[in-house]
Order: sequence, then structure tokens, then C-alpha cells
Amino acid sequence: MTGPTVIGPMLERIKPQRELATILTWEGIVIDPIGATLAVLVFGALMSGLRSGRFAHASVDFILTVGSGLLVGWILGRVFLACLVRFWIPDFLHIPATLTVLLGAFVTATALHDEAGYFAATFLGIVMANQRRADVAHLLDFSEVLRTLLIACLFIVLAARVPWDALRAPGLHRFAFNGALIFFVRPLAVWISCIGSPLTIKQKLFLAGVAPRGIVAAATASVFGIRLLEAGHPQAELILPLVFFVIVGTVLFYGIFSPMLARALGVATPARRGTLIVGASLVARTIAKALRDAGCQVVVITRSRRNLEDAVADGLPVEEHEVLSAEGRHAVAERRLRRVLSLTSDDAFNGVVMREFLGDFERSQLFRLPLHDKARGLRPLGRVLFGEDKTSAELERMIEAGATVRKVEITSADQKVPGTPLFVLHERLAKPVTIDPPFRPVVGTSVLTLDAGPPR
Repeated sequence: MTGPTVIGPMLERIKPQRELATILTWEGIVIDPIGATLAVLVFGALMSGLRSGRFAHASVDFILTVGSGLLVGWILGRVFLACLVRFWIPDFLHIPATLTVLLGAFVTATALHDEAGYFAATFLGIVMANQRRADVAHLLDFSEVLRTLLIACLFIVLAARVPWDALRAPGLHRFAFNGALIFFVRPLAVWISCIGSPLTIKQKLFLAGVAPRGIVAAATASVFGIRLLEAGHPQAELILPLVFFVIVGTVLFYGIFSPMLARALGVATPARRGTLIVGASLVARTIAKALRDAGCQVVVITRSRRNLEDAVADGLPVEEHEVLSAEGRHAVAERRLRRVLSLTSDDAFNGVVMREFLGDFERSQLFRLPLHDKARGLRPLGRVLFGEDKTSAELERMIEAGATVRKVEITSADQKVPGTPLFVLHERLAKPVTIDPPFRPVVGTSVLTLDAGPPR
């Protein structure tokens, strides 16, 4: 069984086409409860003996399990949603209330029918994630942190039950089993599942090349091993080591080769490159022209018609959007840019831009100008550019006084860079200069600096 716990980080690294990422994500979400429940039911049928008619009973059990879980998940999801929409729950209790509802759904469904709690918890999440009446973004952020913490602890607890000797013991059957899962079972499953789908051959090949096993497989194997040992099967102690070998083997194999496969098949999205500059003031246009002339990708977004016309006159790639609107956010997402520089003269607006783009860009790639004296009480997000005293007003004063941006080659570690260093250039990549960490010249790079002196 694959799962979102291992698929998610792997997709972040591979960055496949959105359609493929959606398929793999939903596969992991759905396979976890269905696979675990099916495994438990089949295991129970095998333990009781198929000839006793247990198989038919297991089929009914599965239907009851799924039905109970879906019913409880849907009811509690709608009730919880109603409480959020009517503001019956204070903001500071949203996260505790979410955990309470989640555990309540799991316990209630399990009380109605064994193993139904997995379906209840999953369907509760589906209900909350696909509604449009209440904002649950803060709950999703917390769930990611909680999931990482709990799964890490669970892996440690389960791994502690595996004797080290069992992992070191030689056995070609383990490699053969892993090979069968990777090269036969997964491709066959993808081929059968994609019959009649509009996916291309390359997309199907990529799906066949991504199937790491995760925590649910380990947890299920642990339960089976304990029950088989209790039933008098001594070889059951080999199950958990084998499953951990599969988990480690598949994660290593797919983690190494899946990114290569995505690039070879052409289904990986291009890496994020380039810089988004918010604002088209004199300062923003000067910096954008310097980056463009250095061969770096840059896009300017502004809501000012006059600044837009000035940027067009300078030959800059500029778009007229309200950057905080849905249209502006969509335009930014389509560009797949790497970083954001908010260069407006409005400190509060720069701070809002940083916060709005926090989920779309890495925190380390959000940059803003330093605050003016009258705004020192603010504590906005974003890394501070150039220097504490290099506010938009100061930079504009320097440019109007004749300062220009020029490139300085760094030939020694103790070389003094004149003016105000703005960007470090290396292999057509521009790294903004920030106050933390402070700027230090690196031999072999170039620096774009705003200097009042004559070009050299």
C-alpha cells in the first residue's frame, strides 16, 4: 500500500505534471484505509478458514465497514462544518475541536463496526477539504505538522519491534519480493487501472514507476505478526522485517530513480526560476532592468497604470494585476517563479504580500524592503533586502541623484564592493543580498551594486 506520508514528500521533489501529482496523491489517500481494511478482512477470513463460509461473511463485513465509516465521517463532517460556518467555535479552539471531532469519528465508527474508523477519518477529511463555506487553511497547516510528528513516532515504535539480526540476515527472497513489487505488480496494477483513461503512454509509465510503501503497511504487518504468533505460527516473526525491508527498498529505489524517470519521460514540470517583482516604481524598475540585463528571468506586476506605462517604456515584462486578487495569484502561479521581491513604498502592503505568498513560495524566497522609520513597530514577514537603511525612499533618492546599477567581478575574498550590493550573480542565477546573513564577497561570482560612482 502506498500512502500520502511517503508520496507527498516524493512528489515535492519530483514535481510531476499536476494531473499525475493529483492521481498519485489521491491514490495514497484512498489506498490507505481501503488497503488496510481489505487486508484485515482477508486476514480474518484466512485465519477462520475459507471452507467454513467465512469468505462470504468477510465480503459483508467489508461493505458494513465502508458504509459505517462513510456515514459517520459524513455526518460529523457536516456537523463540524456547520459549527465553523456559524462561528460557534472560537478561533483559538479550532485545532483542539478538529482533533476532538477526528478522534470522535474514529472511535464512533469503530464502535459501530471494526476497522470502520479508518474510513470515517478519511471521509471526514474529504468532506472538510472539498467544502467552500469555511476557511480551513490553518487546520491543514497544523495537520501537516501533527502528521509528521505522529508518523515519525510510530515508525520508531514499530521499528523497535524488528530485531537487528532479522534485518542483517541474508536472503535473496527479500530482493526477489521487492523486485516483483517494483517491476511486475506495480506496472500491472497501473495498466489495469488505466484501461480506458486519457493518460498518455509516458504518463502511465511514470505512474508505474512511483509506488513507495509507507507507515500503513508497517502498522498492518505488525498487527498480523502479533496475531499469527498468538495463533502458534512461529515464522510470523519474519513478516515485520520483510515489510520494513520492502519499505526501505521501495523508498530508496523510487526516491532515486523516479525523478530520473520523470525527466526522461518529460512529465516533470520545469524547476522554479526567475524573480517576481511586486511594484513598478523607479526603484523596482531599476532593479528589474538590472536583473534582465544580467540574463535573469524577471516579471513585474503592478496595479498602477502610470508605473505600468513606465515599465513598458523600459522594455520590462510587466503585467497589470492586483497581486493579492485571485487573478493576480493565478497569473503568478502560472509563471512558476522562484522568489518574490516586494518593492513598493508601502511597508504595510509589502508585509501583506509576504504573508499572502507564504503558502506559494518558500519562506526563504520572500523578500521585502526595510521599513521606514514611522513603521518600525511593524513585524512583517519576509527577508530584509540590501540593508536596514536602504528603504524605498533612500534607494529612490540615490537613483535620482545619479546612482546606477553595475556589475562587479569578485576576484579576491577581501575585495571591497562599492555602493550598495543588491544581488550576487553566479551561473545566471541572482541571489538577493539581505541583512541576514550579511553580504560577503565570494571569489568567482559577480555582484550587482547600486553605485553613484562612474562605471569601471
